[in-house]
Amino acid sequence: MPSRPIPPLLPPQPPPSNPHRHHSTFLIAPLAAATAVAFSVLVLFAICFRKITRKRTVPADFSKPPHRFSYTTLRRATNNFSPSLRLGQGGFGSVYHGTLPNAFNVAVKVMDSGSLQGEREFQNELLFASKLDSSYIVAAFGFSYDRKHRSFAVSV
Repeated sequence: MPSRPIPPLLPPQPPPSNPHRHHSTFLIAPLAAATAVAFSVLVLFAICFRKITRKRTVPADFSKPPHRFSYTTLRRATNNFSPSLRLGQGGFGSVYHGTLPNAFNVAVKVMDSGSLQGEREFQNELLFASKLDSSYIVAAFGFSYDRKHRSFAVSV
């Protein structure tokens, strides 16, 4: 049988180039970048807006200042700062459970005499604690301040 000649194999032809495809690549990249920038600006704006409009925990007016107690009153309320009534220890000093003469339960925070915090820190903590308006944080109920002793009471 006679053999037929095999035609030479040619490499496959590349698909015809589409001039519109080049243009679409140049349009997609800038549009994606612009969308990412716009989204980032929108997220940043939302975060700033939320911080500005978020409900404040400190009321605008401070109408009821904390009651000033004598050191003796708070000492008696805590049974001379009895170790059995001690609730804990913090950077400011020890905290004791106490009962005032009107049967009101309080936690009394007593500043250690050797504490590094001074008068200014005591006043700042008292002011901050007395201005808080939150159901999750107790506000300062009263305080005692003299040359040797600094303490404040919060309702329990």
